[in-house]
Order: sequence, then structure tokens, then C-alpha cells
Amino acid sequence: MVSPISTALAGLNRARENLNSSAEKVARGNIDVDTLVDAKVAAQDVKVQAKNLSLMLKRDKEILDILA
Repeated sequence: MVSPISTALAGLNRARENLNSSAEKVARGNIDVDTLVDAKVAAQDVKVQAKNLSLMLKRDKEILDILA
């Protein structure tokens, strides 16, 4: 069984890799519209995935509190 937290971490890592890739392209001087859009989308994806992970951890804490 795949843990929701593992899935959230995988999504966060994927988003971070995409953001790093876009940042490297910009740093090399490849500042075209596609690269900037990719960077913006990747940055938003990092935020979404971080929030997803935060919610998964909060949910697990609440479940543990109920079971305690």
C-alpha cells in the first residue's frame, strides 16, 4: 500500500526538480516565455505539494489524537 505521505513527498520532490530545472535554464540565460511559464508553474506546484504534505501530516496527527 502506498502511503499518502509518500505520495505527497514524491509530488513535492518532482515539483522541486522541475523548479530547479527551470531556474538553471534562466541562470544560463535562456529567458524565453516558455521557460518563465515553466518556472512559474513549477513554483506554484511546489506550494501546492507542500500544502498537500502539510494536510496529510495534520490528518495523521488528528487520527493519532483520536486513537490516543
